[in-house]
Amino acid sequence: MREEYELYSVIKYKNEKINVQQKAKEHLEELDKKISIERDQYGFLHGLLTQTGQNLVESVKLALEFIGFQKIIDIDKQICNENTYKPKQEDLQIHDNSPTLLLEIKGLSSLPREADTIQVTKYVNRRIKDWNRTDVHGVSIINHQRNIPALERDNQNIFTEQQIEDAKNYDITLISTWDLFLLIRGMMKWKWDPEAIRNLFYISGRISRLPGNYRSVAEIVKYYEQIGVISVLVNENKIYKGQRIGYITSEGYLEEDILSLQIEKQDVEEAIPG
Repeated sequence: MREEYELYSVIKYKNEKINVQQKAKEHLEELDKKISIERDQYGFLHGLLTQTGQNLVESVKLALEFIGFQKIIDIDKQICNENTYKPKQEDLQIHDNSPTLLLEIKGLSSLPREADTIQVTKYVNRRIKDWNRTDVHGVSIINHQRNIPALERDNQNIFTEQQIEDAKNYDITLISTWDLFLLIRGMMKWKWDPEAIRNLFYISGRISRLPGNYRSVAEIVKYYEQIGVISVLVNENKIYKGQRIGYITSEGYLEEDILSLQIEKQDVEEAIPG
């Protein structure tokens, strides 16, 4: 209907509708800009799961800087800048604390072989000899099955029992980029102290999905979805009403406060192991 025949009140509402649509468009454009900025700033997280070679090394370096490591050296870039020929060395060095960390980083289309997980020991032995000191610790970082979407990978059995045992014996750390990705996302969402992740790099064997600020309290036995209740078996430490607890899931971390606590349907203030 032409405006000349329209009611004044309807014309008013139509103009308001146009204003709302324009403001919504501007708001959506602003949100798209923020999304783009966030993705650019934290693009290294996606790189942890998709990249290989030097691109993966750069993504890992950015991730390490994000969690607070400061004295990180990219050895390949250093050799390139020196314009000299040297045999292959470790990918990164971290000189923040003792021991110095040597990182070997691999993007693989399959699960890692033994040669992939213990290769870093060769560089550890070289540095011990070159530097004439023994406080050197190897870290093997693996982006396994990188051509498969991360949630569809075999994330439970990345490393074999023998590879983990060897890592303990050789005093090196094994970590998948998937676990590192989840730990960093958990840190960002729940505001953990980054040191809770950094400290894991100094532990021999496979790095734990348990950040340093967590301690094991219970295992979930059953989840009653309709009423929002979980049944748990308390293990190493007691739990109590009002306590902040976290859940480690296959897709990340959740945290909440315990609002009520029962043993055999009786309200209690705390529950001890067993």
